[in-house]
Amino acid sequence: MLKIYKKIILLFIVVLFLFSCSPTNRLLKKHQYSEVIKQATDRIYNDPEDKSAEKLLKKSYSLALVYYQNEIDRPPKTDVPFSSTKTLDNLLAVKSISDRIQKNPYARKMVGELKNYDQQIAETKQLALRELYDAGTNSLTAGTVEKAKEAFHYFRKVVDLEPEYKDARQKLVEAKNIASLKVVVDSVHLDSPLGIYIPDKFYENMIYELKYNLLDRDFFEFYTPAEAIEMQIDHPDMFVSVNIEEFKINSVLANNGMYASADNTQQRYVLNATGALMVKVVSAETNVQLFKQRINCQEYVDKKSDSYGNLRTELRNNPESQRIFDTLFMSNTSQITDRLSVYFSTIH
Repeated sequence: MLKIYKKIILLFIVVLFLFSCSPTNRLLKKHQYSEVIKQATDRIYNDPEDKSAEKLLKKSYSLALVYYQNEIDRPPKTDVPFSSTKTLDNLLAVKSISDRIQKNPYARKMVGELKNYDQQIAETKQLALRELYDAGTNSLTAGTVEKAKEAFHYFRKVVDLEPEYKDARQKLVEAKNIASLKVVVDSVHLDSPLGIYIPDKFYENMIYELKYNLLDRDFFEFYTPAEAIEMQIDHPDMFVSVNIEEFKINSVLANNGMYASADNTQQRYVLNATGALMVKVVSAETNVQLFKQRINCQEYVDKKSDSYGNLRTELRNNPESQRIFDTLFMSNTSQITDRLSVYFSTIH
């Protein structure tokens, strides 16, 4: 009998251990109530009779209220920076949970009355705004690049909370201007004997990618040479240059893998276009090359047409040469910004 009891106790301990190690319980132990409640409300929305989801919802919401209320009720400490901001973060977190339940009629009915924090949020928000604004102003006054970065993040949070708070938007721009490196992107250069020109769209796409899609771009400002003159950027930090090099088109007249007669232009031509993008970053102050990378490009064209056949004997000033050039390099614009993104993320 004693052995049976021991086995039962051991089995019970194992079950408790497995239960405590479930993904849901791990989330609850980490106070990630929002994720658990999202899972529960999604299940309830799909099946309003899901009793285990209802139990999980009630349990996680009750734990969330206790946890966040304890955090909210902590007396503010004058020696702890941003205490009101931290309280506001907790208030907004529990409000987000309540809002999720409120949007689900089945979940709302299960939980009953939801606790309302709107008044407390409104009052704490003003205290948090003052904390963040004052911290941003103090950092901006220091006048250094690193402090300007701090100021930028403070003012951005102020603007996110209340877009028209004092002159936070103006100071946000000022902080970014001090913190950012100014980079002038030169026009793209090409050396080709084929009468090829660089389409305006190539440079426009590259500039757009750099300005709006470059990773970690908070503290970089990119300008065309014309924009730099217009905005009086007399002392940029860097120059970016892109050269297109070694553009070639090699054609092979083929017919089922066998060479055909040279005068039969109706045969299938396989064209191999190659070239390279040479990307460089140079210090404007010292003229020292900071970054250099070659991006090899290749494009195959397989067409049956007279115009492609004529490329075999006449590449210069041929409209098809230009079309192939455009296709080859326009499709690789993103590679330029990808390489520059990696480089810039390591320096600022």
